[in-house]
Amino acid sequence: MSTTTTTTSNHEQDIVPKQEPFVLMNPFHINIQDEKEFEEGWLDCARFLQTQDGFLKTALHKAIAPEKAHFQYMNYALWENPLKFSKAIQSMKEQGISKKLDQLEHECFPSLYQIHLEM
Repeated sequence: MSTTTTTTSNHEQDIVPKQEPFVLMNPFHINIQDEKEFEEGWLDCARFLQTQDGFLKTALHKAIAPEKAHFQYMNYALWENPLKFSKAIQSMKEQGISKKLDQLEHECFPSLYQIHLEM
């Protein structure tokens, strides 16, 4: 009776491309008087989204010199894949989690990105 042992070398593992997370970059332009409400609304959404499948992490960045910046805030988040992100956003909207943000006058431009060039 013969037995075949299959092993995976490090080289073979390197052949399988590693799936990097997708990056959400969402710049926001808001009215300066709405900063507090905007930040509260963002926190509501972030707390919900962090419970969703595929969420990895998020951070809200604020411009150091908002008077010179086109956007006062930049939301940066990592997601496992675009489908999980879309499902989470749909669920958030359906449950009214983003209501506070939706009521504020603002512009946002959410887009998902993946690494294209890296050094």
